[in-house]
Amino acid sequence: MNIFKKITISILAVIACFTLTSCESKTTKTEEVIATNIYEEAVKNGFSGSIDDYLLSLLRDNSYENVYDLAKENGLFSGTLEEFIASLKGEAGSTNIEEVAQNALTSTASITAEFTVTVRDMFGRTYTQQAKSAGSGVIYKIDGNSAYIITNYHVVYYKGANSPISDSIYVYLYGREYDQYKLEAAYIGGSMLYDIAVLKIESNIFSDSSYPYHEVTLGNNDELNVGSTILAVGNPEGSGLSVTNGIVSVKEETIAMYLADKSTVTDRRVIRIDAAVNGGNSGGGLYNEQGELIGIVDAKIVDEQVEGMCYAIPINVAKEIADKIINTCNGTSITSIRRVYLNVTTGIQNSRPVYDTETKTLSIVQEITVTRVEKGVAYGILEVGDSIINIEYKGETYSINSEYDLENVLLKISKDESINVYVKRGTSYKTLTITFTEDQAIA
Repeated sequence: MNIFKKITISILAVIACFTLTSCESKTTKTEEVIATNIYEEAVKNGFSGSIDDYLLSLLRDNSYENVYDLAKENGLFSGTLEEFIASLKGEAGSTNIEEVAQNALTSTASITAEFTVTVRDMFGRTYTQQAKSAGSGVIYKIDGNSAYIITNYHVVYYKGANSPISDSIYVYLYGREYDQYKLEAAYIGGSMLYDIAVLKIESNIFSDSSYPYHEVTLGNNDELNVGSTILAVGNPEGSGLSVTNGIVSVKEETIAMYLADKSTVTDRRVIRIDAAVNGGNSGGGLYNEQGELIGIVDAKIVDEQVEGMCYAIPINVAKEIADKIINTCNGTSITSIRRVYLNVTTGIQNSRPVYDTETKTLSIVQEITVTRVEKGVAYGILEVGDSIINIEYKGETYSINSEYDLENVLLKISKDESINVYVKRGTSYKTLTITFTEDQAIA
């Protein structure tokens, strides 16, 4: 099936896919680690049984104080006894739909972009007409009275316009979605390939503590699981900000889709979700149940026989592209960015599901192998057949368990920087240093 024929990214029909969090109290991953460490200490002191047995015994017997003292002594917990008890019960850090939705609304914006189009009639006469798009964006960073907004590139681009990037872009904040409150936005830069653009607005409202507008809290889409609940905020049909909900259907996949120019097809890395979406939501935020931004809504399949197949750009990709735009384009006449490439082709040697019995989550682990090396920075260093285990960059080590992991690291790197690549070559392991002496422009 040529799926890209069904993927639509229309300026006038931008898409949003998001979901809502459960009302149930949930234990955070940090608390799970604390509980696990406390359990391990208890086993050392003679407890026999599973971690669930241990926690149940604490809850049943109300025997918190001794365990709390043990956790404090071993540096496993630094809060109060009440906070410790709440963490064991799964109450600490719990959120609900209302809290997450309201927090997301005040970090999301509606966007309109206006375009002038010159057309020719059947008699050869030319005249101009106006076109307008509606979309969404998220408040990425606030610096004094300035705010940077992430949105989709296709929200502010129209191929047939006299100026394909709109020179009349306006941002509306939640509760102020009226023309008298619109904020004129400057286009900082963007990438059609990644469908990410950054806008900048100026207003003293951001330094006024009586208003609740704030930056988004970034999450990590790698921590999503199939079935994770998500919250979505967008501007459906240009009617103002609203919320929808759903779950993660596919944690990450690659689909073929048209770019904003409606003629170029590319492979796009996306999160698939089942939340209801409507035109005008493109560029809005996809939030997890902790209220963290984990994606930027991008597209959906439009077909009478298809329901609930919607897509968002993973935040781990969107963040790196947005940072490159801000660092490269802000304050300059440059509006496009550059990135480095290894100039190698990789393939999946082994792929297997892995179930974590402690976190009760299922993930797919792949062995990424080099299948071709072209002229470039890795030529003569990486070889066909090398399995990439991990990459060290600026003191951080990144495990490569999928081709997505490899792209995540490469998006962080700039020209003249180096990485150490740990590979398996035959029966031996090697650490290889690669320096990126060149980069390439991104459309």
